[in-house]
Amino acid sequence: MLTAGEFEQVLGTPLSDILEWEEDGEALGNHESSAAAELLNLDKIYTKAATDWLVARKDSRTYFEPKNNGLISLAGYVPTHCQDD
Repeated sequence: MLTAGEFEQVLGTPLSDILEWEEDGEALGNHESSAAAELLNLDKIYTKAATDWLVARKDSRTYFEPKNNGLISLAGYVPTHCQDD
């Protein structure tokens, strides 16, 4: 495990650049190395919610919030014994 400083020293880029970014226009989809980088339209989001994020699991807590006129605002799960949730 590396500290943020060690990460930057070894890989030559700040850890914050890997964990957080903004995209628009031509820059969409440029962070393919992150699991959070997948481009999803609403149809894909609802499919992922139904087939992965909101599937009942043992030892997990599921979260779901429909806001913004009923659109998914929050959907996911956290293992019950996860120490850093």
